Amino acid sequence: MGASWLAALNTDVNIDVTSGNVQKRLRIELDAGGNVSKTPTFKYKYSKNGGAYADITTSSNDIQVSDSTHFTDGDDCAVQLLGSDTFITNNNGAVDATDGSFTMGAAFTTGQEIETELSFNLIAADLSNADAIDIRIYDNDNAISTYTQTPRITITKSGAGRIMSSLAYHGGLAGSGGIAGRGGGLAG
Repeated sequence: MGASWLAALNTDVNIDVTSGNVQKRLRIELDAGGNVSKTPTFKYKYSKNGGAYADITTSSNDIQVSDSTHFTDGDDCAVQLLGSDTFITNNNGAVDATDGSFTMGAAFTTGQEIETELSFNLIAADLSNADAIDIRIYDNDNAISTYTQTPRITITKSGAGRIMSSLAYHGGLAGSGGIAGRGGGLAG
């Protein structure tokens, strides 16, 4: 059975971790803006409760990269979010069980877009009720100057919630260095 979206596009979600760790997938669209012509390495990072952004890895606190049954690390992500630029199929955008980064298989130039998908676990022991987890993509360790959408997960620990299977998020980024993005989706 395939995944279904947890929420409407560009909608923040609440996820209950009362019963333990919860695995999800997040999909984000990135657009190349400005004078860009390079083969970038992108990293997934997170902020907890407005703190500094940290790498999402297989051993990070709060949220960790996890194995996916839907793809293998480095697979190309097919188009699902329907942006308006030319989609690059050689994107290596699937991220699971690695350091939370991916390097595109082709140069990323103005007028192009890709989609990337992260498989992750929310670590229940590290999280408290009402914690807010924001997720962004960085150009290696450099923040993109403008994010038009930042996916947010609000944690619930109540015993009365249900664990949802997937989230769709069509966020976006636009920034210096010409990298721009238009979001993603979360699935479980």
